[in-house]
Amino acid sequence: MNESGLVHVTLDERSLPHDLLLLRASTAECLTRGRGSVVVDISSLRRLSSETIAALLWTRRKCSGLGIGFTIVGARAAAAQSLSRCGMAEQLTVGGG
Repeated sequence: MNESGLVHVTLDERSLPHDLLLLRASTAECLTRGRGSVVVDISSLRRLSSETIAALLWTRRKCSGLGIGFTIVGARAAAAQSLSRCGMAEQLTVGGG
């Protein structure tokens, strides 16, 4: 986490298990501090696994409970559709990265 409290986590298919652990740990740090914002870059993911969607849903739920920002950037069309069906359309930033 940097001084502003911004956490930026990039999910990559080659290191996804590690990246998902990093996402949870970084989110937990924001929760402990009670401030900040979590940005998750999914631009390198070809598809979203159920584990990835579950981690994003967990992150959204935890962040919204304490008023911490949560944004997903870099979603391809299929991923954006999947996330929208899961109720995360508001967290998507179109064209972000």
